[in-house]
Amino acid sequence: MNALEGAKRLRIEAEKLLFHGRIEEIRQAHSNVSYTGSYSLDLMASPDIDIAISILDDPFDKNVFLEIGGQIGHLQNTISMKFRDFHGFPVDPLPDGLYWGIGMASDSCGPQWNIDLWALPPAEILRQNEEMAAIKRRLDANSRILILEIKNSLLDQDGNTPTFSGYYIYQAVLFRRLQKRNEIIEYDYRVS
Repeated sequence: MNALEGAKRLRIEAEKLLFHGRIEEIRQAHSNVSYTGSYSLDLMASPDIDIAISILDDPFDKNVFLEIGGQIGHLQNTISMKFRDFHGFPVDPLPDGLYWGIGMASDSCGPQWNIDLWALPPAEILRQNEEMAAIKRRLDANSRILILEIKNSLLDQDGNTPTFSGYYIYQAVLFRRLQKRNEIIEYDYRVS
């Protein structure tokens, strides 16, 4: 299976998980949603979904966020959940918000799905959406294939890419116009 076929397969399974697995339904009851990262860009190489929500009345309402997590925890294919309060206890470079790290069983019997669910203030969600839009504007067929091939070359034995690697790859390929694998994987936007 090539990188484009793999991305398509992951996208189909992600949509089943989100929309038929009730995550979207649970989340809609309490918040506005924004999908970010490789799912929103249709650049998936690993079973990972990034979701940012804005809780309707208060972006840092811990009770509502814990309730959302509790409902997701009761879904049949939820394997694990980890809660972190990065609003009250910030950790650089992570955003100021509440976090659920969710592990869900895969229908395809492959690696488990990792879902990063963040409750963030509207200004941070707007910033992330603008960043995703800038990336989408620069994507073309050739850059999409290159990005997916690089991401696939970095998959570990569990089928996951290194943390934050997608962001660095997008920056290297789309904004710095790097084309060689070693230059792309060694790129660090903080020193450019």
